[in-house]
Amino acid sequence: IHFWTITGTRIPESELDAFEACVDDGFFSLLYLVRGAASNGFANRMHVQVFTDGIAAVDPKNDRNLPEKGLLVGPSTVLPMETIGLTLRCVDISLDSVGEMSAQLREEIVKEFSCDSRSNLVALRPDGRYAQQLFKMPDLPKGRPRLRPGGTVLLTGAMGALGLRVAEHLY
Repeated sequence: IHFWTITGTRIPESELDAFEACVDDGFFSLLYLVRGAASNGFANRMHVQVFTDGIAAVDPKNDRNLPEKGLLVGPSTVLPMETIGLTLRCVDISLDSVGEMSAQLREEIVKEFSCDSRSNLVALRPDGRYAQQLFKMPDLPKGRPRLRPGGTVLLTGAMGALGLRVAEHLY
C-alpha cells in the first residue's frame, strides 16, 4: 500500500517542486520497490496499490488535475508487463475541502484492497467507483485521401527508422 503521493490541500511553491516530489515519492519509489522485491524473488507475488489524488478528473468541475501525478501511470502500466505476477494499480481518491479523508472514503479504501480489478487506474468518488477501461474502437470510415498525389509532406521529428518507414508508405 503506497500513500506517498497524496498531497491533499498542500500546494508546492512551484510546478518544478511538485514534479520533483512526484518523481521521488512516486515514480522512483515504485521503481525501487519493485526492483528490490524482484531481486529478493517475490515481486511476482506482489499486489501494489498506489493511492494518490489529482490523477483522474472524473468530474472536471470538482476534481483537481495535477499533471505531475501522471508519472504514476507509467510504472503502474509497464511494471506489471515486465514482471509476471505483479499487479500495480493507481487509485485516485477525492479528499474533502480541508484535505481529510471522510469515513466513507476510508471504507472504500479498505474495500479496494480486496477488489479484483484488471484496471490499472481507478478513481474512488462519493458517488461510486470509476475504473479506466480500454476497448476496441470501430474502424474509421473510408474517406478521400487527404494527401495530394505528388504533393509535399513535412515530417517533423521523424529522422529515425520510423520516420523513413512512414515516408516510404505515403507515396
